Amino acid sequence: MRKTLPVLIAAAALGLAALTGCSGEQSVADACKNAQTTVAEVSSELSTAMSKAGSGDASAAGESIDKIAAAITKAEGNATNTKVKEALNKLGGDMADLSAELKKATDPAAMAARADKIQQVSQNLQADGSKLDAICSKG
Repeated sequence: MRKTLPVLIAAAALGLAALTGCSGEQSVADACKNAQTTVAEVSSELSTAMSKAGSGDASAAGESIDKIAAAITKAEGNATNTKVKEALNKLGGDMADLSAELKKATDPAAMAARADKIQQVSQNLQADGSKLDAICSKG
């Protein structure tokens, strides 16, 4: 499971990557650009989470994911575009879910027990990140 956790967290990165292609006016494009800027401030937390997960400290990885979730929530609060706001809400919820699951994985047995749930949350995160990317790409 140790090798799987960094892979799942990498899937979380795909959700964040959705924020990289956004630019333009305060329609969809501006909302995406503002979200990208807000999340970029905590982008180093993703590598921290992966490092902690790789060393077997899932709980600490969850704490790093919390910082990313908080940044997404902040971006959501600043968004005035309904489509972007809703997409950020889902993405932030996915990050919060991932964090909660990681924090429950306090040892290898707990990680194994949570593996399916963590995988499902990671898949949700990837899907919702792709939706945000599609919204921002159309901007």
